[in-house]
Amino acid sequence: MLTTTAQRKRYNQVIIWTASAALLSLCLLASCNQDQATPRQAITPEATAQQELTRQGRELFNLRCISCHGRQGNGLGTRSGTSLQQVKFTYGHSKADILTTLRDGRRGGMPSFAAIFTEQQLEALTVYVLYLKK
Repeated sequence: MLTTTAQRKRYNQVIIWTASAALLSLCLLASCNQDQATPRQAITPEATAQQELTRQGRELFNLRCISCHGRQGNGLGTRSGTSLQQVKFTYGHSKADILTTLRDGRRGGMPSFAAIFTEQQLEALTVYVLYLKK
């Protein structure tokens, strides 16, 4: 039993320090586990090339597509374009399906871009459309 005010004060300080040390240990342990759970991705030439295609695709999208599909590809453009943030598209969701849609167009409003973009630009735009879905 604590008898003096000084003893009670010292006891409270010990409790506070112990609780603080335990909390700090838990925080450090949690950050260590987090690093182990999410390993950093290595920067590979393939990843760099993918990022470059995505960047080029974004530029092309901003040039030709935002008026229909909206700045974020959410379908909120000034014209009637569908949202590109969907998991599945009407005419397929694979890379080949999207490339075909961009190249050939679709009945009901999607124009063909075969005469406007090169094959490399269509590839970049396809990569960006797939990026928007994520």
